[in-house]
Amino acid sequence: MQFIKDFVHKYPKMIIVVTILITIFFAYQAVDIQINTDIKKMFPEGDPVVDTFDRISEKYGGAEYVVLMLQDENIMDQESLEHIAEITTRMDKIDGVNKARSITNIEEIRGQGFTVEVGEFIKELPANKKEAEKLSKQILTKDRYLGTLVSEDLKAATIIAQLSPDSDQQYVVSKVKDIRNDVKLTEESYLTGNPVLTKTMADNMKSDILKLFPFVSVVVMTILFTSFRSIRGILLPIIVVLLSVVWTIGFVAWLEKTLSIVSTVLPVLLVSVGSAYAIHFLARFYEDQLDGASKFEAITRSILKVGIAIIMAGITTIAGFSSLGLSELTIIKDFGLFTAFGVLVALLMSITFLPAVLKLMKKPKHFQAAEKRPMLDGIFTVLFKIVKNYNGIVIVIAIVVSLLSLWVAPKIQPETNYITFFQQGSEIRQANKLVNSKFGGSDSLEIIIDTQQANGIEDPKFLQKVDQLQTKLEKVDLLSNTMSVVDLLEEENKALNHGQEEYKRLPKRGIAQYLLLLSSDDDDILSDYIDFDHREVRIRIMTANAGSEKTENMLAKVRKLVNNQFDGDKYQVTITGIPVLRNNLTDMIVSSQIRSLIASIFFAFIITSILLKSPLRGFVCSFPIAVTVLLNFGLMGWTSIPLNVATSMIASIAVGVGVDYSIHCYTRYQEEREEGAGLMGSLQVAIETIGRANYFNATAVTAGFLVLLFSSFPPLKTFGLLTSITMVVSFLGAMILLPSLIISGQKIAEILNGSDDITLNN
Repeated sequence: MQFIKDFVHKYPKMIIVVTILITIFFAYQAVDIQINTDIKKMFPEGDPVVDTFDRISEKYGGAEYVVLMLQDENIMDQESLEHIAEITTRMDKIDGVNKARSITNIEEIRGQGFTVEVGEFIKELPANKKEAEKLSKQILTKDRYLGTLVSEDLKAATIIAQLSPDSDQQYVVSKVKDIRNDVKLTEESYLTGNPVLTKTMADNMKSDILKLFPFVSVVVMTILFTSFRSIRGILLPIIVVLLSVVWTIGFVAWLEKTLSIVSTVLPVLLVSVGSAYAIHFLARFYEDQLDGASKFEAITRSILKVGIAIIMAGITTIAGFSSLGLSELTIIKDFGLFTAFGVLVALLMSITFLPAVLKLMKKPKHFQAAEKRPMLDGIFTVLFKIVKNYNGIVIVIAIVVSLLSLWVAPKIQPETNYITFFQQGSEIRQANKLVNSKFGGSDSLEIIIDTQQANGIEDPKFLQKVDQLQTKLEKVDLLSNTMSVVDLLEEENKALNHGQEEYKRLPKRGIAQYLLLLSSDDDDILSDYIDFDHREVRIRIMTANAGSEKTENMLAKVRKLVNNQFDGDKYQVTITGIPVLRNNLTDMIVSSQIRSLIASIFFAFIITSILLKSPLRGFVCSFPIAVTVLLNFGLMGWTSIPLNVATSMIASIAVGVGVDYSIHCYTRYQEEREEGAGLMGSLQVAIETIGRANYFNATAVTAGFLVLLFSSFPPLKTFGLLTSITMVVSFLGAMILLPSLIISGQKIAEILNGSDDITLNN
């Protein structure tokens, strides 16, 4: 710290100029920052589940769909069919769309003597009401279209765009929205599908960042005004955190990384957390000047005394966020590491840039942050009395709360369903509900069965097993509308037998010839369901969007059915699709939560132990935050708040940020003890001086996170509320539980005849 003190006093102007130049560089980089909400980007690079999804998607032309659903009293009337036809034609031409399918262009297999013809089911749109009614009756006999492209009550229809694997999904969704707006629809319309969800999330993220960042800045500035009641008391801390935000966003863009759904929190978090260091520095700066120190002396003492506490607090905060780097999820890993970078910047700014600016500014006329405030002083007097008289009860209450939280924590359920990121009543929610109820969902589960030999699928017995599997799959909750080459062969067999319903079954022999007839048509209807070598078949099953627990149960049943039907080494079966990706994401969130939580608490303990030169002191500083983390899980368990990508970060944030309060309180207590004060006197000074800075800090951080209640994403609202609660609990833990532990430790040391590992001598 001596070097920093000398450097600041000697080169204040150079520090300011260099800071400005670096800020300009990162601000220039930040302009190009991109937002990515693709679920696949959450996985680590080279993840086998994503690789399988991409491989199958590439082979069969894409496994993600944009679904435009129209709803009307009679969706099969002339006007609606004209709208469907126009939209289908225009969607089919969008760059990135492999094919667009609707009732107006779907293929039908027709018999032509001893051969078949594959042509559009609707050759010409109905010219009048009578023709439309006739078409409606025909639709009701077509199982392949009913419940997929037209609802069974004929009140809704879908236009489904299959996206190419390398498509720009956000571009495709934007173009589909443009088409929907161009066509003067008289029907109600809804857009859904995974690409639509990710595009809408990206739009909401941009809106949130533009809305919440200024909001949280104003909120924190208001808190700073109530704390310091001066312009410099507002501007200096807010400048420090704004610079850290610019550096961090610019750093992300410079590394060619992108912002993710959880990155919405990053600017809000940095403004809230980063202001803490400047608050502590300024509070001590004012306190020393109020005690009669000159500006030079106040800056020197602030750097040497508070600077150490700031660095210690910063290191533990950085360690807390860096522990998220152990997560398997790329978005959480990046968020943790980039936030750690932002905290590091705020820390460095607070002990270099801030004192350099103060050095060049005139001495303040008022020191409101350190002057007496009857109400605030009264609160800390009460806190000290609680610590002094009821320290044993405080510890017992903390232990009871921790045990109760541990008991309820296993009830927390993980959740990765994207739909939960949207408000109730939003178009996305309505579309999801409708497509689930009328069409069985907008996502698909893909099952690839490899016979491991060319022409292996031409064995009728194999196809019968596929048929049996499809029948069983349709009985599984969340699944419907299975489709494979078996359905095409059944339809072809019926067509070759003059449309007799009894022939709508698999042919008993001659599968190769049946496939040859279908493949001779230009529409190449087979390519969606079998490979070129006739070695494998693809079963596509529409899947209703549901919570993670239901999806996991569904996948377990599917795997069991598949294993029973195709057991042994003869076949190789692959199951993939968006539901599989989501399910794996759920597992990764749980494992990442456990890993990062253990790491953050471990790092906090180790770092505080090293910095305070005693494991016991490290325990004393870490224990309050451990109680806070347990209470957080208790709250989630009692209120049924799920564990998602947002709430899974709270524990690490609580450790990283919350331990600061304990460190500042303990270092001030230790400083007083080293200057000869007694146990109670040192604790009283620590509570009444650091308590005030901790209060300013906790108020700013809590208010900052409460700003997230105005987010567009319900999970981020929950995240903001829970994190705010943990900040309040962390503050109380540092102010009450930590001093109580010190007193109790002293009593134990006395009983054990002098073990003074935590230097609690009177």
